[in-house]
Amino acid sequence: MNAVHLLHHEHAVTTLCRVLNVNRSSYYKHFNSEESKRTIENRRIKTCILQIYSEAKCRYGAVKIRKVLEVNYGIHISQGRVYRLMKQMQLPKMSSIKPKFIHANQSDDMSYRNILKQNFNPKERNKAWCSDITYIKVGSRFCYLCVIIDLFSRRVIAYKISRRIDTGLVLDTFESALKKRNYPQNVIFHSDRGSQYTSDEFRKRLDRAAFIQSFSKKGHPYDNAVAEAFFKFLKLEETDRRSYHSIEDLELSIFDYIHFYNFKRPHSANNLLSPAQFELLYCFSIFLSTFLNMVQFFGIPSSSAAFLIPVSFASFIACNLNFSSYCLPVPIYDTLLLFYFTLIVCFVSCFIVTYHLGIDVWFEKENLHSISSDGELMLSILASFAQ
Repeated sequence: MNAVHLLHHEHAVTTLCRVLNVNRSSYYKHFNSEESKRTIENRRIKTCILQIYSEAKCRYGAVKIRKVLEVNYGIHISQGRVYRLMKQMQLPKMSSIKPKFIHANQSDDMSYRNILKQNFNPKERNKAWCSDITYIKVGSRFCYLCVIIDLFSRRVIAYKISRRIDTGLVLDTFESALKKRNYPQNVIFHSDRGSQYTSDEFRKRLDRAAFIQSFSKKGHPYDNAVAEAFFKFLKLEETDRRSYHSIEDLELSIFDYIHFYNFKRPHSANNLLSPAQFELLYCFSIFLSTFLNMVQFFGIPSSSAAFLIPVSFASFIACNLNFSSYCLPVPIYDTLLLFYFTLIVCFVSCFIVTYHLGIDVWFEKENLHSISSDGELMLSILASFAQ
């Protein structure tokens, strides 16, 4: 066809097509037709895919890119189409081989009981944590990374890096996790049977914190699959791509990846939401449930409640504005004051709206002045809800 196009100024197109055995309609369609809508749309989607792939530092495959396209760009296409477009752009996919382990057939020791029993999906935060240690080469020696993960959202609560693999590494990580999660109690703490986790010093610290310790079976890493999977993707997506010359380089790299993992990386266990997004959704569900209970308790009219539900949602998002932009200065579990402040704002807003609409449901009109002049009653009611 290119030969026909080059010679069409010297000879008739009909003659050239007949001599070169080219269908004349195919020639005109090839050089004169406009691009199809599908081709234009594919070009636009490819631009978005390339941007997502670049921002994620080549860590996403077709599944996660499809989810990001849907959430961030409003593009709803199939996973197969994303895969075909990535293949056309020659973007390598992130694939890994499932490891095979030989299980050790050893008798169970009752002092190392498996309390978790592979129940990796608790219904609330701070019900079950898991922990593990891995090694990463820095220069000519190894450094050791210890992480603690909340199984509810798969969020990395705390991590520490050390040149020594000892009990102190695990204790420092555990203390950091306790501080960030406001010292919860009755939490299952699962790990393997490494000497750092079975040491008397660490087990006594767990007892003082009112934690319940759980251990994997010997030679059975599937019992701690969440921590093992995190290290697998950490090495696949970050550390195996780089070489580190100092522990400072490693700390910066691990900080960057864990921030990406917690706040941006879609997780299959969270319906392809990031751990931070999943926790935000959980906190808002609690907020909405508490707000509706307050509506029912105070007898707020359904019309006012329906008007204030979007107001309450906007107030909640405003209180966690930095969270939605992945730059939250303090963890979401340390924002309970903002949580209750939002409830108070919604309650007061509902009171004002109801009063101005002339709907007198909460209190009798003759008592409104005395209640507004004496705020102790209002504060006591709100304090009871906060407790």
